[in-house]
Amino acid sequence: MQDAYSNKYGGNRAILRSLAVAVALAVFVAGLGLGHSAPAVPTKKVLIIYPTLMNHPFYSDFTNSFKERLRAETSLNVEFYYESVDLLNYTDDEVVMNALAQIFQRKYGSNRPNLIVTFSRPAAIDFLHRYCGGIFAEVPVLVCYTRPMYIDVASLPANFTACYPSMDTAKNAELILTLQPSVRQLYVVVGASILARRIREELPHQLAPYAGRLDITYLNDLTLAQLRERVRSIEGPAAILFVDFVRDAADVPYSPARVVRTIAAEAPVPVFASHSTYVDEHGAVGGWVLNMNYLGRETGARAAVIIKGEAVPGKIETLNIAEYQFDWNELQRWRIAEAKLPPGSVILNKPPSLWQLYKWEIVVVGSLTVALMAVLTMLLMVHRRRLRDSEQTAELREEIIAAQENTIKERTSELERHRQGDLIATRGLYELSMRQVSQNNLNEVLEEVLGMAISLSGADMGNIQLLDRKDNSLKITVHRGFGGDFLEFFSNVHDGRGASCGEALTLRQRTIVEDVTESPIFVDTSSLDVMLAAGARACQSTPLVTRNGHLVGMLNTHFRKTIQKNELELSYIDLLAVQAADIIEAYQAIQAKEAELLRLDRLNTVGEMAAAIGHEVRNPLTTVRGYLQLFQRKDESVSYREHFNTMIEELDRANAIISDFLSLAKNKATDMRRGNVNDVVGALVPLLQAEALRTGHDLKTDMGEIPDFLMDEKEIRQLILNLTNNAFQAMEPGGKVTVATRATEDEVVLSVRDTGKGISREVLNKLGTPFLTTKENGTGLGLAVCYRIAERHGAKIDVKTSSQGTTFSVYFKNTSLKQQNSAAGG
Repeated sequence: MQDAYSNKYGGNRAILRSLAVAVALAVFVAGLGLGHSAPAVPTKKVLIIYPTLMNHPFYSDFTNSFKERLRAETSLNVEFYYESVDLLNYTDDEVVMNALAQIFQRKYGSNRPNLIVTFSRPAAIDFLHRYCGGIFAEVPVLVCYTRPMYIDVASLPANFTACYPSMDTAKNAELILTLQPSVRQLYVVVGASILARRIREELPHQLAPYAGRLDITYLNDLTLAQLRERVRSIEGPAAILFVDFVRDAADVPYSPARVVRTIAAEAPVPVFASHSTYVDEHGAVGGWVLNMNYLGRETGARAAVIIKGEAVPGKIETLNIAEYQFDWNELQRWRIAEAKLPPGSVILNKPPSLWQLYKWEIVVVGSLTVALMAVLTMLLMVHRRRLRDSEQTAELREEIIAAQENTIKERTSELERHRQGDLIATRGLYELSMRQVSQNNLNEVLEEVLGMAISLSGADMGNIQLLDRKDNSLKITVHRGFGGDFLEFFSNVHDGRGASCGEALTLRQRTIVEDVTESPIFVDTSSLDVMLAAGARACQSTPLVTRNGHLVGMLNTHFRKTIQKNELELSYIDLLAVQAADIIEAYQAIQAKEAELLRLDRLNTVGEMAAAIGHEVRNPLTTVRGYLQLFQRKDESVSYREHFNTMIEELDRANAIISDFLSLAKNKATDMRRGNVNDVVGALVPLLQAEALRTGHDLKTDMGEIPDFLMDEKEIRQLILNLTNNAFQAMEPGGKVTVATRATEDEVVLSVRDTGKGISREVLNKLGTPFLTTKENGTGLGLAVCYRIAERHGAKIDVKTSSQGTTFSVYFKNTSLKQQNSAAGG
C-alpha cells in the first residue's frame, strides 16, 4: 500500500528542512548571477475559465497541480488569468452572452492569451466558439472534460484539444462488494443539476453487471433536507456511493464536499465517493476516485506541449488518472481492514509510524546501542573467563536439569492427551468394525460413523452422502445439525464449483475449506449464503473409497468457526472413511445378492410350473392342429383354407412359446459334451447374416482364441440366437451387432454388443423375468431362457448399457483348465 500523510504530523520539521533548502538554493543562484546575466525569457499567457467559483475545492486542487506542472515542463515565464463565469444558467440568453463577450473583448482584445483552458461544460465551448470567435481566433483551447459523455468530436472547432479521464463507476460497486461482502443494498447520490441528470442516465448502463448482486437505489431529484432524511433511514447491510450534488431539486447550489461531510456524519452505513475531493477528511471512506491533482498535472503537461508549439490542436486524449484512494480515519470507523484494500491503494491521514517520525533519532540511538552492546559483550566475555569455577558450573547444570524435567513433563502430558484420544478413537473404530450391516440398519451404522467423525474432529455439524452412479451425484443419507434449507439445497450435488464435496468428487481427494468466505469454491456462489445461514464457516470433505478403489460416497464435517489443518484429526477421519466405505460396500453387496436370489427364485418357480403343466398343454394343441389339417383338405372347406392356415400358425406360435417355457425347467436334461463356442458361432453366421440383411443391420464377429469346455451345443445355439435377435430388434435400421469371444485365466466370455439406445433403469432391474418384454409381439421368454441356459452351464450374465448401446456378456467357467489342474494334481 502507498501511504499519504497530512501535514499535521511532523510539520515543523518539514518546514525547517524546506527553509534550509530554499536558503541554499537562493545563495547558489545569487552566486551564479554575480558572474553571468540571465538571458531574457519569453512570457506566455494562459487564461483559465471556470464554470463556477475558482476557489471551489474541486477546482483549487486542479489549478495548483496544473500550474506547478506547466511551469516545470517549460522554461518560459507564464502569466495566469482567471475567469469564473456561470455559463450554465445563461446559455440561451443572447443578451447575457453578448454582454459577456464584450467584457472579454475589452479585457483580452489587445491582450490575447497564448492558451485558453476551460472545463467540461458544452456552454463554455459554445460561448468561446460563437461569441468570442473573433476575439480568440486561432488561439489554442484545451478543454478538460470530467465526464466523457459531453464529448462530440464532430462539433469541436479546429483549434480545440480535448482530454478526459477514464472513469469506471462499476469499479466502485466491485470494491464495495470486496470490502463488505454482506452488502446487498447500494444507494447512489447523484443530485439534480443538468450534469447530474446526464450522469443519472448513464449510471444504470455502467452498473448493469451488478444488478443481480446489488439492489441499487438512486437518490436524485431531492432537496438536501430530503436527502439527509432518506440517508438517516437506511437499514440493513448497505452502502452509499456519492457521485455528485452540485444542486438539489429546489435548484439550490451546494458544495459537494460539504454535502458528503453532512451525510457521512448522519448515515448509519459507510459512504464511498467517485472524486478525491470528497475523501480527505470529508467523511467518505474512499473508492475508485478521479484525482483532481492528477488531472491538473496531466492537463498541465499537455498544455506545456501546446504552448511550446510542439503539438497541433484538434486531438482527443484519454487520461488514466483514477486510483484507489481511502481515508484512514473512515477505514477505522467502519472496521475495514487495510489488507482487504486493492493493491496500490493510497491511504490518506494514516498516522506515521515511529520509524517515520523518529527515523534519524532511531538510527543514532541504534548505532550507539550497537556500539555499547559490543563493548559490553567484550567485557562480559572477559568476566565469564574469570568466573568459570565449579560452583557456577554446578548451578548451570542444575538449571539445565530443571529445564529438561519441565520439558519432559510437558511432553509427557501432551503424549498422554494424545494417547487418551487414540484410545477413544481406537475403541470406537473397533466397535464399529464389529458391527454387522444389513439392508435395514445401514443408516443406523452410518449415524454412528458420522457421530464419531464429528466428535473426533471437533466439528459442529456433518453429513454422509452416497454416490448415485446413474447420474454421478452425491445424495445426503444421514446428517446432524442441519436444517431443511441446507438439506434441500445440497440434496443432490454433482462435481463442480459451489460445494466442497463436489470439488472432492472431481479431484477424488480430500478438500478442506478453512474459511468459506474466502474460498474460491464458494465465493460469488449462492452456496455461500446457504452455508452461512446454516452456521457453517468451514468444512472438509473426505471421499469414501473402498479397498478396491471404488468411490461410494463422501464424509463431510462442518465447523462454526474457521479452522486450520490438523493432521491427527485428519488421520482419524481417514480411518472412519475406510470403515464407512467398507460398510457401504458390504450393504451394496447384500442388496445385489438379495436381488440375484429373488431373480433365481422367480426362475425356479417358473421352471417348476413349466415342468408341471408344459406337457399337458401341448397334447391338446397337437390334437387340435391335426383336426384343423384334416378339415383343411376337405373340398367343402376350400373357401376357409386361409382361416385354417391362420389358426394352424397361431397354434404353432403357442407351441413355440410352450417350448421356450419348457426350456426354463430346472430339471431339463442337458447333453454336455466338449465343444468350442467359436464353432457354434461360425455355424450360425450365415443365418445371422441373413437376419441382419432382413432387418437392415450390419453383423460383425470378433472371435478370440478360446479353449473347449463342457456344454450343450443346442442350448448354446439357442442362447446366441436369442441374444442376437434381441440386439437386432433393439436398433433402428443401420445399426451394428458384434458377436465376440475371448478367454481369461479361468473363464470363457461370449459377448453380444449392439448400438441401440440402451435399456432403461426400470427394465434393467427386471431383466430375466419371464413374460417381461418391450417388443410389440414379444413373448418375454427369450432372456428368461438365456438366464436359465446360463444357470444350467454354471455361467453368469453381465449387462452393461448406455445411450450408445448395450452389451450382454456370458461368463462360462473354463472347465478345460480345471480338468488339467485336477489331472496335474492327481
